[in-house]
Amino acid sequence: MPKPNTEEKKVRVRQWLHNLGAGHSIETFTFGRNSVVCNDHFEQRFFKRDLKAELLGLRVTHRLTDDAIPTIMEHLKTTADVSSREQRQRIREKRKVNDIYVM
Repeated sequence: MPKPNTEEKKVRVRQWLHNLGAGHSIETFTFGRNSVVCNDHFEQRFFKRDLKAELLGLRVTHRLTDDAIPTIMEHLKTTADVSSREQRQRIREKRKVNDIYVM
């Protein structure tokens, strides 16, 4: 995640940091190439299609749209009634569905 250089990008970065719930602000967050967010935190509509990979049967590269904001924050929800095994199973199922959808 590069450091925002326009007001529009600053608004989007504030939304990212707020949604991720890490307690960071633009001033305290360390921006750089290795600042990443897992694909599991984005709705399918925020991914660009990799048509070349899809048509050639290659590994699909997940690229975000310019307006992408992480909105799936399962790690922030209380899961007292859901076991960690069930949580892992849900994540596996979601990944399987995403792979099928993209391919």
